[in-house]
Amino acid sequence: MEAVDHPATSALRLLALVVVVPLGLASGQLMSIGTRQLYIHCSGSGPAPTLVLEAGAGGNSANFEKVQTQLEKLARVCSYDRAGLGKSDKPKGEQTETGIIDDLHQLLLDVHESGPYLLVGHSLGGVYVRAFQMRYPKLVKGLVLVDSSHEEQLNRFTALSPELGKQFATQRGMSTYDDMYRLYGQLRPGATLNWHADIPMIVIEHKRPTSPVANSSSAQSGGLPPVDRAWHEMQADLAQRSTCAQLWEAPKEGHDIPAEQPDLVVKAVSIVLSEIRNGCRASEDADK
Repeated sequence: MEAVDHPATSALRLLALVVVVPLGLASGQLMSIGTRQLYIHCSGSGPAPTLVLEAGAGGNSANFEKVQTQLEKLARVCSYDRAGLGKSDKPKGEQTETGIIDDLHQLLLDVHESGPYLLVGHSLGGVYVRAFQMRYPKLVKGLVLVDSSHEEQLNRFTALSPELGKQFATQRGMSTYDDMYRLYGQLRPGATLNWHADIPMIVIEHKRPTSPVANSSSAQSGGLPPVDRAWHEMQADLAQRSTCAQLWEAPKEGHDIPAEQPDLVVKAVSIVLSEIRNGCRASEDADK
């Protein structure tokens, strides 16, 4: 008998997004932002735009190490650690989306990287780079969203599995569902839900499961478990936010695409760079 992928199990796999953080890049610097120090590592050279890498929840610059060592051959590229992560000091209060954007903008200015930028956001970092683009639209010329979080994911996943909130909170060391929402508050539908930007963009989603599923709801949704179907629909929604966008499916399974499939991220960035400089090719099929 085929094992049925329970919605809670699938949702936890997609929501928790636990990544193994490697030791990190060997060089970089701590910059004072107010009373705190934040770590940033910039390398490489090349014509604008500067590439900026934003890690997912709990991640830091080390997650992009394999990507950065390749991208620095193409352009100037910077990765950094958000407050409280990696080598950066903890925030004094609750970390907010606005505070994260302010920190990144000031950090880039302090290391004389004034833009324009091509932003790469993985997982929850995808929410932050879109919010950054909303705040500074003239500075952001392109985006690569790597298995990006979506504003509706908590609501959609919880609706599929009523026990998901409690299980997810416990898994992440949070005592209540409210604690989870405080951490993932940026995902509540709001301004970024209506975000659109007609700039070059590639959205990469993790490879969808190919094994057969035994429940009728999966069969009715194209053979995917409900949570995987919801994730695909949210990635497709992000790709519709620009008239110059492509949606890619990664060739291998796994959410930690920057660490496990860095060549794919590099290829996407290379194409977006080309589109920024030479014009959009979103209507063409990418030979990934």
